[in-house]
Amino acid sequence: MPKPKQSFLTDAVKAYLQMWIAKAGPEPKPLESERELCIRFGISRPTVHQAVEEILSEGWCIRIPGKRALYSNPECAIPGTRNIGLLSGNLYSSSFLCLPELSVIFKEFSDMRTFVHFTRLYSTGFEELVRELENMYFNGLLFAAVNIELVPFMKRLIADGIPTVGTVQHYDMKKYNLPAAHFEPFDYAKSLETRAKAVKSLGFKRIVMMSDYQEYFGEFQRASGNLIEPENFFANIAEIPEKLPRIIKEYKPDLIISDGGAKRYKLFFDTLANYSGTVPDIMVYPVASLSVGFDIEKKYKVHYMDDTKLFEKQGRSIAAKLKYLMDIKEKGKRK
Repeated sequence: MPKPKQSFLTDAVKAYLQMWIAKAGPEPKPLESERELCIRFGISRPTVHQAVEEILSEGWCIRIPGKRALYSNPECAIPGTRNIGLLSGNLYSSSFLCLPELSVIFKEFSDMRTFVHFTRLYSTGFEELVRELENMYFNGLLFAAVNIELVPFMKRLIADGIPTVGTVQHYDMKKYNLPAAHFEPFDYAKSLETRAKAVKSLGFKRIVMMSDYQEYFGEFQRASGNLIEPENFFANIAEIPEKLPRIIKEYKPDLIISDGGAKRYKLFFDTLANYSGTVPDIMVYPVASLSVGFDIEKKYKVHYMDDTKLFEKQGRSIAAKLKYLMDIKEKGKRK
């Protein structure tokens, strides 16, 4: 399976900074610090540092004597930019945003006249959330990994005339008859099928699996031929410190599969680091090696799950849908 490629992560950070600089205006403005960018993207410092160094060398930002921060280069500012709000499925953090998908979204809007904002909301009531978003005056909204509870919220925004697109699980798309113009299905089951085929081809027999999506455990079982015993599957991140070492010791698996974001991977590898016994092979998403702050391949035998193509396809599709909706609205205003 392919090794993780740092380039698409660096490109995502670069594209974000370039769009921010394009919108910054005629006066130099301080860029986010490398630490803040690490938190925003959930990736390691070296990756962010490389992106910052590249935009500095390309002239997108400047140094001001006596100032520690880098500043936007006013010569790179572009007037008349469009603004897109990018929201995670839970509205209040960026924890569900997928880096391969983000990288494609940024590239699709790389004409520098469109700025993609990472957006977090702070209101709690339905109407308050609607007003909070509408007061931000976005030209369009992108929702990643939409929980079905958010669908009425999105439908309200659509009814209010705001170009809005979101990604949902494929079964929700069918179950709730969601309009394809505003919703993009992601087939996580297909992702699990790809993963199961890889596991079978590598010859693993005794497997432990951790996933954010408990409802999909059956999909992996069907695709893999019931390789995982149910007691060796768990979804709750809080179970990792206690359950993972115990299962490794008692069950002696030859492979541990883990999906999830930076927080889950950090806890996962911290737990393994404190385990005194032999650690089996590990299968993770490529982003894991960039989320935990050290080279996991030097310490463990690692295999990578490659869902990059699926996420990139999804990113291109939702970007195209939003572009179309924004263009339609702008044409309507000009009439």
